[in-house]
Amino acid sequence: MRVAIGTMTTWALLAVLLTLHTGTARALEPQSDYELLSDDLKQMQNDEFANPGMLTVEKGRTLFAKPGYNGKACASCHGKDGAK
Repeated sequence: MRVAIGTMTTWALLAVLLTLHTGTARALEPQSDYELLSDDLKQMQNDEFANPGMLTVEKGRTLFAKPGYNGKACASCHGKDGAK
């Protein structure tokens, strides 16, 4: 069993070194999915009236200002736009 663990460790180390050497470690850097969208989808996302996601944003804005079970709205502590 000891040989198998040592072999796995060697292969894991080799894989890490190979990844670092080839530069594929850069693929782990955060990237916005916006950059991958087509021009049509970027236009839709930029337009607040055409973007279907804005319906959810508006619903969230309403809920943020609505008093909860304790009688206080999230906005009462976090500010109207959540800026606090």
